[in-house]
Amino acid sequence: MAALILTSLPLVALVYIVGFCVRTRYIYPSISGVLMMKDKQWHYNGVPLCSPSFTLVFSEWCIGVREQSGKRYILWRDSSSESAYRHLLVAIKKQSISSN
Repeated sequence: MAALILTSLPLVALVYIVGFCVRTRYIYPSISGVLMMKDKQWHYNGVPLCSPSFTLVFSEWCIGVREQSGKRYILWRDSSSESAYRHLLVAIKKQSISSN
């Protein structure tokens, strides 16, 4: 929201740009539910994810999740408690270390 307030672009242009990004999938849907690792496999709302890859480049704000099928999601840091988000980051990093 701060980007909308602090930018010098007109509000109409910003609405168009954000709408374009959503339509063209530059902004992926947010994860809504439970993402957890169980028996060395990731589950999203109880359904196993097929070989997910995680993007931690912007882990201060969000985690990118990509399934093998090509579906992509964003897990925003403020969508969970601080401790749950940190535990998830640790689990992702442990998995990436063990798979290498």
